[in-house]
Amino acid sequence: MIIEFRKTPWDLVIAITYTLAVAGVLSFLGVGSLLALAAVSLVPGYILLAVLYPRNGDVSWPSRIILSLTLSVAILSLIGLLLNYTPLGVSRVWTSIALSFFVGGLGWLGIRRRLALPVSDRLSLTLELKPLPHELLAGPNKTMAATILVGGLVGIGLIGYLVVTPGPRELFTEFYVTDVNGGTQNYPTALDVSQPGTVVVGIANHELSAINYSVRVDLVGLISRTNTTTGEKEVTEANRTTIAWLNASIGAGGRWSDSYTFSIDSTGYWEVEFRLYLNESFGEPYRKLQLFVTVSPP
Repeated sequence: MIIEFRKTPWDLVIAITYTLAVAGVLSFLGVGSLLALAAVSLVPGYILLAVLYPRNGDVSWPSRIILSLTLSVAILSLIGLLLNYTPLGVSRVWTSIALSFFVGGLGWLGIRRRLALPVSDRLSLTLELKPLPHELLAGPNKTMAATILVGGLVGIGLIGYLVVTPGPRELFTEFYVTDVNGGTQNYPTALDVSQPGTVVVGIANHELSAINYSVRVDLVGLISRTNTTTGEKEVTEANRTTIAWLNASIGAGGRWSDSYTFSIDSTGYWEVEFRLYLNESFGEPYRKLQLFVTVSPP
């Protein structure tokens, strides 16, 4: 049996189709599979190398395979890092979608680059599969071949187990306060007396169960003094008043956000503190966020 490609980049066509199919299964069914192993450990790096080195002989096949494995790990890590800094978060669905766009887009570019070359210069591979000679399966060689076969099957089984068995997952809740534009550059940190300031309070539930969240908003008066001994500036709490409660019931994987407007009727240096509580457990807060505001006369 002979496997080969040169004129038509069947390797890229198959890699793209395979990855998109696996990503679709992971997205819609939400379960891992041994079939996804190559899609995450080999294809992304292979596609990238196909774009960078489309010519036959640019990179030897052993080096191409090793680089594909290494680059795939780096690409998946980068995708996860970028998703982590978006509201989407890192999840099986969004990672699959991002991987699909990466492989599909670069795969299309790789096919274009490959087809732009003369047929004789295009990356090619020819594999001829033959049955093992009888002498390799006789005597001591038979034992060695059986050992290699069993070892390979065990290795594949362990890899499959790691792929389909999810590891321990950290349970946590995202809690954030942004400016009205969803950023961190325009917080209302300088206000006049009684001037309203608005922020956006957000919660994302990664606890794998529905949670009843409560946010207590405290207004804290602060006094700033200079320590005469050390010469350092010290800020102490002068008074504290609870000015609002925000409540939200969020299902597993759900998100909630709402704008919150406050005003301060006295000049000075103030802290607006947001305390997050879970399931009406009002002891030590789960998370605390602070916004420091200077209030001037109108």
